[in-house]
Parts: sequence; structure tokens; C-alpha cells
Amino acid sequence: MHSMASAWSDPRWERIRELQLAKEQHVTRQHVVSRVLLQRFTAPGKGSSGKQLEVFDLAHPERPPRLKGPRGCGWVENFASFASGSLEVLWGQTEQRAPAALAAVDERRPFDDPSHGDVLRDLVALHLVRSIRFQRVHHNALLRTLERLKRNLVEENGEILKQVVQRDYGLHITGQGAMEFFADRVLERTERAYSAGQLFRVSLESMFSKVRQAIAKDWQLEVLTPQDGPFIIGDTPAVTLRIDKKVTFGMALGDAHSVLLPVGPRRMLALGPENVLGTLALHKVIMSNAAQVLAADRYVFAQPGSNMQRFIRRAGARRASSGQASE
Repeated sequence: MHSMASAWSDPRWERIRELQLAKEQHVTRQHVVSRVLLQRFTAPGKGSSGKQLEVFDLAHPERPPRLKGPRGCGWVENFASFASGSLEVLWGQTEQRAPAALAAVDERRPFDDPSHGDVLRDLVALHLVRSIRFQRVHHNALLRTLERLKRNLVEENGEILKQVVQRDYGLHITGQGAMEFFADRVLERTERAYSAGQLFRVSLESMFSKVRQAIAKDWQLEVLTPQDGPFIIGDTPAVTLRIDKKVTFGMALGDAHSVLLPVGPRRMLALGPENVLGTLALHKVIMSNAAQVLAADRYVFAQPGSNMQRFIRRAGARRASSGQASE
């Protein structure tokens, strides 16, 4: 993440101003797991209840799952608290193209049309960025940066401060007193933008663009079918993976050897060095399902009738006892 010192001179402030002027309608319930994915884990409910998923609450792994429709799952209230309407439009540009690409995945012909690969890689990028984990990492990094800037703004970032004051106030400042006065003003603006969710909002947009470009440049697509057993999906479904002497999960994209995204009980997407149609051995299916439980913020979803309750309950209990919940 860029330091706030460099952020003062970047286009994000102009983007915030644009969004402020737009005065768009706010969307309260924002899905962090696309409904187009959740629908693929459903089964017909009883009577007129429609298609449903099994919803496991990892805060209470001892409880049996609840049945819910995809509309009521995988969302966070006010995930982006500022200018969320245009974000929903941005996400929708990928999600609206996903059904055709996912149908090709189901038919094991995702590489017949190159545009399908583009959409599927964008779907991975979307779930890497539009995630509770990214939200937490962003907020923690920003708070640490603000604390550091309060200590060293005048001494180490004086030239940047002068540029910002000249740009925003039309003044050329000199002297310790003036530097300290305008340092407080700049920090106040940054803190207000943080508290209002503005910096997170524009960072989501910027990071999505960067991750999409990085994936398009450096990765191809693997479409994997389980040798046995179904895949499950958590509320933080795109999981980075690295294989050294052991398998680890949850690192930054630049340090990962792959990214896993379940797209149905019988299909998973993975990023890799080349396009592959493959089968995933049972022990790797178990490992990837365990990663979904470990990476989840709170909820995991399974297709009704898949008999995953015992596995998820045990994995959730191990996660709780080890303190390995998503950070």
C-alpha cells in the first residue's frame, strides 16, 4: 500500500472530489461473495422456499447450519460506506459477464473463447479485492501510517507538505510554525477522509484495477474438478496459496504461487503458469476446503445435501481453538 505521504500527491483526492459531486445513491447491503457464485452452491428448497444454501456460522461451530437463499448470504452492511453505488456498477461489469464464462467452465471448455478466461480471472481479482480481509488490511495499514506521519511529517516529508499546501491553498510556506500548522490541516483532511470511508472506497477501485492488470499479465487459468467430494465456499473465497516446504495460505498476491476460488461444488478456479483442465486429488480438495474455513471472516456455505456439516464443524472448532481465524 502506498504511504499517505505519496497519496497526498496522487489522483485519489481528485477521485474523491468527483465522487462527492456525483451524490450517488448508497447501497447498504453489499455482497462480498458474488451472488452468481453463491447461486451455484444452492439446491432447491422445500415447498416455495426457492433455492437455498447451507450457512455455517464459524462463531458457533457447534450449531447446525441454517438454510438461506443466496440473496441473504455473503453480504456486509456498509462494506464501502462512501459512494457504494458506483462500486456496485464496477463489480457488476464482471459479474454480469460471469454466467456465460461459468457455463463454459461447467462444460469443460473454458478456453474455447479467450474472453471467458478474461472474465474468470477478473472474477478472481474481484474477490481478492472486495473482501473483508482487504478491508481489514487497508484500515490497519492506514492507521499505522497516520500515526507515523504525525511523528515525522514536518521533518521527513516537508517538501511534500509544501507541495500540497501550494496546490490546495496557493501558499508558499516556510518556517517551523507554518509547517506545523499546515501539517495539522493536512492530517485533519486525511483523517476525515478515512473516517468517512472515502480513502477505502477509492483504494478499492484502484486496487481492483491493479490486481486485474497483474493477473492478466502474469497468470493463466486452471479449471479444477474434485476427484471426490464437493467444494465449499467461505465469505472470503479467493485464497492465495504458496507451496514451499509446506503449503501456506493468505499471503499477498505477489508472494503467492496460486489463488484458489471455488465456483461450484464441482469446479474450482486456480491461477497458474498455463491454462489447465485438471482434476484435484481428494487430499487437495480437503486442503482447499479447510483453507476456505480458515480464511473466512465468519461464514462458510455448502450445497444442501453435500454432507459437509461434520467437516466444517470440525474445521471450525480447530480454527477457534487455535486462534487461526482470518486476520
